[in-house]
Amino acid sequence: MINSEKYKLQPEFLQAVIAVESKYNERAVSHIGAIGVMQLVPETAKWISEESGIPYGDLKKPEINIPLGAWYLRYLLDKYDGNLELALAAYNAGRGNVDEWIETKQWPRDFNDIQQIPFPETREFVKLVTVSYTHLRAHETRSNLVC
Repeated sequence: MINSEKYKLQPEFLQAVIAVESKYNERAVSHIGAIGVMQLVPETAKWISEESGIPYGDLKKPEINIPLGAWYLRYLLDKYDGNLELALAAYNAGRGNVDEWIETKQWPRDFNDIQQIPFPETREFVKLVTVSYTHLRAHETRSNLVC
């Protein structure tokens, strides 16, 4: 079973996250140490592994990275009641930041005003993923990665 099916995600959504995070570069490493196609920080990937039972390993390998990232996206979508913008913001900026924004800024559960996201990098990430996702869905483009 491919990751999008297993974690009940649209394949185009998973592809959009990968495209924005790493441009499909398996060896991508960010300035904060996020690794692989889904740009997972090792500490977060270890937590995902503990919570999900998915084996932790070399995050530069898509067969390790994508299941961990896909599980995490499903977790975040469930946590934020299916809200794509909040889940993506949490994927990029962390759950703690998004929970704080929801509380202090009194964001509703149906929040969708990307411009209100306080971190410029996160705001841009959410915008790029949603645009890419819309484009991929319209054109049914598929990558070779097992999404």
